[in-house]
Amino acid sequence: MGFSSNPLSFPEGPSDKNVRVDPIERSRKGKDSLAGPLQNEKVNLPKYAFFYLIMRKQLFILLRHPPSSDRRSTGKIENRLTAELRIFYRALQRLTQKDESERASFLQHLTQSWRKIGRLLKRIPVGFSGIRIHISELERLLEEIGAYPPHEKEYPFSYYLSKEISEEWLPMPLREVVKNLHLDHQTQGEHSTLSRWIRGIRKACRKWIV
Repeated sequence: MGFSSNPLSFPEGPSDKNVRVDPIERSRKGKDSLAGPLQNEKVNLPKYAFFYLIMRKQLFILLRHPPSSDRRSTGKIENRLTAELRIFYRALQRLTQKDESERASFLQHLTQSWRKIGRLLKRIPVGFSGIRIHISELERLLEEIGAYPPHEKEYPFSYYLSKEISEEWLPMPLREVVKNLHLDHQTQGEHSTLSRWIRGIRKACRKWIV
């Protein structure tokens, strides 16, 4: 019986067709195969970030500056809102000088103006930067006026301002609030609630017209 001259050599067989890969080598190959996609991802990431920033900027511009036709329409609404604010402003000024709590025509005038202001504000797009009016400041001021007096939670000033007032229906709580606003101004002057609201309207208007 003869033996091979090289004791470490093995005869070739069918199992040699499937070459065994060392675990370390396999791991190295796996890393190499993933390196390409990951590198490409890193290269493309700034592009994605760039397009994201562009789209975000365009959306911001669209919200701040609607298309020209929409801007013209909103501009007309803002002009009407300015006119109604002027009416409401003058009503508050008149109340600083005279008690109008028992005059139906004054209360009708005041409540109609309040309702028109509210309707016009609802038609102005979110994020619109007004030319004449600081919309956000005006909304905060109207919220303060509507919540007056501070202790009244169920039926505040806004509840009665939003109602249709007539000669036949002059709610006593509304008359009391209007009377108290006048009396408060007589004693507090420039520190009164009416004075604060009047200053607030002027502050909310970029281009004030009296």
